[in-house]
Amino acid sequence: MAIADQLADYLTSLRFEDLPVQTVHAAKRLILDTLGAARAGAAESGCAEVAAAMTAAEGNAAQSTIWSTGARTSPAAAALINGTCAAALDFDSLHFAGIVHPEIVTLPAALALAERDGCSGRDLIVAVVAGSDLMCRIALSTERNSPWFATSSAGAFGAAAAAGIVLRLDRAQMRNALGLALCQASGTLQAILERTLAKRMQSAFAARNGVYAAELARHGITGPAESLEGPGGYYTAFEAGDPAALLDGLGKRFETGNIGIKKYPSCACNHAAIEATSRLMKANGLKGADVRDVTVRITPFMNQLVGAPFDPSSNPQVAAQFSVQYSVAAVLTRGGFKLADITLGRICDPDIGRLARSITVEVDNRSDGQLAPSTVRLNAGGRILEETIRAVPGSAEAPLSDAEVMAKFRDCLGFGPAAMPDARAEALADAITHLEQVERLDEFMPASLAA
Repeated sequence: MAIADQLADYLTSLRFEDLPVQTVHAAKRLILDTLGAARAGAAESGCAEVAAAMTAAEGNAAQSTIWSTGARTSPAAAALINGTCAAALDFDSLHFAGIVHPEIVTLPAALALAERDGCSGRDLIVAVVAGSDLMCRIALSTERNSPWFATSSAGAFGAAAAAGIVLRLDRAQMRNALGLALCQASGTLQAILERTLAKRMQSAFAARNGVYAAELARHGITGPAESLEGPGGYYTAFEAGDPAALLDGLGKRFETGNIGIKKYPSCACNHAAIEATSRLMKANGLKGADVRDVTVRITPFMNQLVGAPFDPSSNPQVAAQFSVQYSVAAVLTRGGFKLADITLGRICDPDIGRLARSITVEVDNRSDGQLAPSTVRLNAGGRILEETIRAVPGSAEAPLSDAEVMAKFRDCLGFGPAAMPDARAEALADAITHLEQVERLDEFMPASLAA
């Protein structure tokens, strides 16, 4: 039996009652976090332009809510717009082992269709859990030696699965949806390496394409049956991997609980260095003026994404989000790393630019870590201080508490021109906390997210 057939059997039979209590709890935290990240990111570069382009292309199909404004458009357009906003600040959830960002792909796809079709909160939870779990399993089952961007390439399958569950596809339709996801899968690290705005759209493309895949399959369009293991399937065309690892424990063990919620709004490759610098500054009562000769030691994988010299001349925000030099300089100067630290005024401050470029980046070629370890060493008045972080904040080894997740959500909803009043933010948080009790998302979404 083809892998997609086995996945289709599982995806079309999964019910809310099959999900462990802890998985449901984790899913609601991730949904809350993703909505918050999208609201905070909505005013960033490219987001308004994407919304304008997609709204114009889709006409007046007022079926699914744009989370940042409360306006409505088609499900595919909403998935793309909301996915772009959710990725804009690099403050979204991350599966730390698989290095994929599941919810910015699966939630925009599933929620757009669930709202249009009047599905329940339970339906949405099942769809997001299953789609995100599949995405993570694909990432974990592959060798990850290629320049493909797995959040986008594997995300196409996760979004198609989530959308297919919402649409209640039958077994054959679900298999076709996965095949159609393969036909649209894309995404490359080049968009990140060049620090372009396209970086924040690649996951959104996967969300939109998942909507297309499920809708087309529902209307009878067939896709490749061997979408994963075939001679032109994912494991051949994108990443070599082990299908047994993908299927192991399917439906019994969910990766949702291993998806982390970020503590800092930047590429996760920066987080260990941010945390190390923060601890050094706090533990020793230091201020930026006390510090000189700063060195950051990172792994080869981290260096590929965040180790280049800090250069904000082209796309300042993306450059800052993918610079360990800027990340450490921000902590040295301001004592922490918050949403305000990725606003243009702070990023383009010439003083912090000079400080960032003075920080030495060392690469530990003996380490094969992806997000850790990271060591920060500095000279403070002749004292050589050093801190190493091995467990990234927000990961399964160092998870954020429910209180920390809620505090982050409030910060996100209060950030930028799309800020939501406190009372409405609290009401939305409470509703997501009890999402399984929502009967109709077509009534819930406009009321909760209207401008």
